Amino acid sequence: WDPSCEFTSVMAAVEPDTYRGHGGLRRYITDLAASWEEGQNEVEEIFDVGSDTVFATIRSRVIGKGSGAMAESRRAAVFVLSKGKIVRGRTYPSREEALENVGLRE
Repeated sequence: WDPSCEFTSVMAAVEPDTYRGHGGLRRYITDLAASWEEGQNEVEEIFDVGSDTVFATIRSRVIGKGSGAMAESRRAAVFVLSKGKIVRGRTYPSREEALENVGLRE
């Protein structure tokens, strides 16, 4: 991640939130840790959609803090890179929405 990065997560609370810089990424991880006892992410697919843009689908499994309830979800992500570092990232609730964002349709 580039020090001036921006990351917008669909997983943050109810509404997407944008986290800026390395401090923002640390806050994102702290926000997740407040809700989940444990979590696991698995990249299901990943491919280039341009010279500096990468698309991925991710499956997440989490266990709720306190409740112990297990949940599984799928989401998609788009990352823009510069000089080998992520400068912008965003997750989407669906593969279709993420593909549309990069100008592709299924």
